[in-house]
Amino acid sequence: MRGPALAVMAAAALALTIGFVIAFNATSTRANHIPYVVGDVFAGVGNGEIRHLSPTGTLIESLSTGSACDEQLGMAFDTTGNLYATSAFGGCATGEVYKFDNQGGLIGAFGSGYSDSTESIAIDAAGNVYVGQPDGTSDVLKFDSAGTPLDSFDVPTEDRGSDWIDLASDQCTLFYTSEGVNVFRYDVCTDAPLANFNVAPLPDTSYALRILPGGGVLVANSSAVIRLDSSGNQVQTYTPSLPVSDIFALNLDPDGTSFWTGDISTGDVFKFDIAGGTELLTFNVAPNVSLAGLAVYGEVTVAQPTPTPTPSPTATATPSPTPAPAALPPTGGQPDGGGLPWLAVAAGVIAIASGGLVLAYRARRVR
Repeated sequence: MRGPALAVMAAAALALTIGFVIAFNATSTRANHIPYVVGDVFAGVGNGEIRHLSPTGTLIESLSTGSACDEQLGMAFDTTGNLYATSAFGGCATGEVYKFDNQGGLIGAFGSGYSDSTESIAIDAAGNVYVGQPDGTSDVLKFDSAGTPLDSFDVPTEDRGSDWIDLASDQCTLFYTSEGVNVFRYDVCTDAPLANFNVAPLPDTSYALRILPGGGVLVANSSAVIRLDSSGNQVQTYTPSLPVSDIFALNLDPDGTSFWTGDISTGDVFKFDIAGGTELLTFNVAPNVSLAGLAVYGEVTVAQPTPTPTPSPTATATPSPTPAPAALPPTGGQPDGGGLPWLAVAAGVIAIASGGLVLAYRARRVR
């Protein structure tokens, strides 16, 4: 019976190892933390989910805010690479903001005192965070890097609050849209409204905007993206190759020569060359609810130090749906507790114990 007994002990050790693997995968989040790479794309797709994608649209992992909000909207990165993401509408009573580290680990909720909804974020050179609110008070809120409230600005609005915001390099002039036909400006240093930036009304409803390093502005304008020069004149229109319902989110690429935008309903993402207007790339990110947020790691923002441009992978304008992996990467987004690699430790302990059983058995046979 000694041979069968050894087989039983080996089977038990194997079962224990498998149990540890299952438990580790169910409870550990350290393995889910994948460092961001310059050029990676982040898409807010709803139901608390933000998808971390490669520059060509391949899914790397899914981040979870844990929020009950229907939509994940405007996002921004601080100088250390932490990701800030707004969440609003649906199952949450007020707007929310969540903060992730630069590997996808959820640090937690950021800030407080939000009104009905939050939609956009801008971060200044000192690390202070501005949050735009389309509903409720419609005020723009200011926090320090720890989330402590510093100020609020009762900005003039059009159709819908302080919808999408961006901060100029002077650290004072806040540009924003209000789901109307204008690009507003507000001086957050003197707490006073300024003249609108655009010379003429924009052709359609305006959403996300980004200030260009040369002083112009890109605006997501429902059916296309509009470029305004440094004097506020409409000088270029970028029209996607695919039919769109609402061009909504927008961000600048780290290369300094291109930008990204997306259709809130279809989930189609587009990358354009700024100077020539050529569509460089398109892929689809099937949303849970909507593609309401789009960010790029290392993105150019004039209010923060300019990142070192890194060329993006070569791409064509041919639509290419996001590949569906055989098994989706596990959802990240929990605080990283650090510590030892417990799976390796457990496996080692089991291996040592199993080896001891075998040696003991052999010793008994020798005797």
